[in-house]
Amino acid sequence: RKLSDALEARRSDNFEAAVNVYRQAREEFRKVLTEADYRYFSFQVWQEGVARYTEYRIAELAAESYRPGKSFSSLPDYTPYQAEADTLREGIPKALPFLSLAGLKRVAFYPFGAAEALLLDAVNPVWRSVYFKEKFYLEAYFGH
Repeated sequence: RKLSDALEARRSDNFEAAVNVYRQAREEFRKVLTEADYRYFSFQVWQEGVARYTEYRIAELAAESYRPGKSFSSLPDYTPYQAEADTLREGIPKALPFLSLAGLKRVAFYPFGAAEALLLDAVNPVWRSVYFKEKFYLEAYFGH
């Protein structure tokens, strides 16, 4: 819930406080996991969560700078890139309240990691520059 709150606060005066509350909650979560469980969690969030976020970013970038040809855009299941980007961006935070590790297994980490990446965009827009250099722990990117 704290991640959702921080994402909702991105354009408000409460943003910094909401991020701090989220980071504290994330640290408390880390403390209740074994070291091995936390490594697994971090890896899944880093790898699969950011992959979900990347789907959104690619759709957004395509919407900004690419115009598909007529043969592509006339396909029956064609969706404009902006509509796809909007759906992905809106869907990421909406999925957070429904995450169930028991029900979704490791797939639960995907929207969580994507949401954290969206938060990082607001907190530290250059976080992507260290993604492949400082691997596996998204929380480290908050401090860059």
